[in-house]
Amino acid sequence: MTGRSSLTLRPAYRRGAANAFLICAIASRAGAAFGEPVTAFDWTKMQWANVDRSIVYDCFASALPASGRPACVGNAAERCETTPPRHQTTVDIMECRMAEAVAWDGILQAQIELKSNSFNEVDEEFGERPGWIPTRDALLEAHAAWTSFRAAECGFVYALNQGGTIRNVLAPVCNLDMTAQRAIHVRDLGQEPQ
Repeated sequence: MTGRSSLTLRPAYRRGAANAFLICAIASRAGAAFGEPVTAFDWTKMQWANVDRSIVYDCFASALPASGRPACVGNAAERCETTPPRHQTTVDIMECRMAEAVAWDGILQAQIELKSNSFNEVDEEFGERPGWIPTRDALLEAHAAWTSFRAAECGFVYALNQGGTIRNVLAPVCNLDMTAQRAIHVRDLGQEPQ
């Protein structure tokens, strides 16, 4: 079956970036159903709510290597959700969780760049050895695969919960948790667990 999928929203549901997550998830699923290519939307480039990034940076700095998900992940979003004019509605939670996820994604991208530069130096030093696998290239390939996995995993969380509005909370929480854990993991590559 071929055709163009379209999505018509009632004016009451138009809330800008807040509904973009929901709209893009539905539109991509609809496109796939019609055999059209699914284009992933880049949630890191969208304007979400404002979170106190210093809370995120402090969380990142205090996270121990190989400690899993630190308890402080989500603290910036929680403050955002309860700061007027927000009242912990589903939309407030979604926007604030995605805003914190974007902050963590910025940290992650910075860590990828730092490790990439570091691995490039190692590759230049040892790259002539027979059988040497360029670590910089391996890191970038792994990160690209992880980014696709995150999109698929959080899309699955959304699909699994599509029967209720909780999907609009759980999918952003998935993005937040996975991104924070990955940022810490990349930072700690080559370090011993404490």
